Amino acid sequence: RNRSEYYIYDADNARFNNENLVKSGNFSMSFMSIKSAFFSIGNTGDFSSKYFDEFLENRKVESLRLAKERYGDSYQDEAIPDAEGKPSGYYTGFTATSQQVLIPAFMKAYGGGGSGYNKLFPNIWQMKPNWRITFEGLSKIPLVKRYFKSINLSHAYNSTYDVGSYITNLLAEYDEDGFLEINDLTGNFYNLYDANTVSINEQFNPLINVDMIWKNNFTTSFEIKRTRNLILSLSNTQLTEVASNEVIFGLGYRFDNFGMIIGSGSRQKKYNSDLNLRGDLSIRKNSTIIRKIVDEVDQLTSGQKVVTLKFSADYVLSNRFNLRLYYDRIVNTPYVSLSYPTTTTEFGASIRFTLAN
Repeated sequence: RNRSEYYIYDADNARFNNENLVKSGNFSMSFMSIKSAFFSIGNTGDFSSKYFDEFLENRKVESLRLAKERYGDSYQDEAIPDAEGKPSGYYTGFTATSQQVLIPAFMKAYGGGGSGYNKLFPNIWQMKPNWRITFEGLSKIPLVKRYFKSINLSHAYNSTYDVGSYITNLLAEYDEDGFLEINDLTGNFYNLYDANTVSINEQFNPLINVDMIWKNNFTTSFEIKRTRNLILSLSNTQLTEVASNEVIFGLGYRFDNFGMIIGSGSRQKKYNSDLNLRGDLSIRKNSTIIRKIVDEVDQLTSGQKVVTLKFSADYVLSNRFNLRLYYDRIVNTPYVSLSYPTTTTEFGASIRFTLAN
């Protein structure tokens, strides 16, 4: 948090008065959004989300809560009718686009947070744990130990609630009782702080990872990764949902003391070292959806399916030279017509020379 203010000398009272106090900065705290983590947005034409629908409905719940806090027992007198004259579910000063309504509705829909998330900055007691777990004990089981040198399992979860930037609202007006008044332009109460965006950033990196080294020098691996960014824009009242899901399969083999002759004629030289082969297949799906809160429209703006195949062979010529052959192929299939499919293939050889001892 940054704080600035002006001190102006008052000659009549022979003292300095502080004016224009401005607080600004950004905010981030550990969060837990597992409640909505495994909902797939897909790419089949229906991009609706039950959590976005819950978010929209939560706005009425938050508007009612805020109206009861502000108006007390007379809150019903502040109900806003819809176009047909029926109750809309919203109340004066707390409409469907109010920052005070949107933020808690968003956090409770996607994170399952309770009353502790009723404001822009939750208190310190609302921090949620993130974690990383690694387990290596399977290789100690006699049956497993017979076939594997090691089996490593890992899982990690990280999620944060972030306020991109905020600043004191110097245009806010207060009534004679010291309460914020309604902004005539928006129909909502002034905010003490203006924020551009709030977001939930979530990563399963990895959701699950299995690395296995076999007794016969084979190595196999399997990994699933998931990331998701939910960005709530308070300036244009829309939610941007960016998701990525990736599955990786790996296979490798090491040839011990693999003999190789390099050169020709009298310049031939024989090498005897380990040859490491490695192949990886990755399938990743990315999607970006803009959900317009006022219009209640879901639109896929970008996304693609990316299939990556990588193969490499590494051979140590000496303690300073390493020879590597590689082949990479990337196939990109977009989900929207604005982009076109692409395929990229790379192959070649490289020699790495190490100067340090």
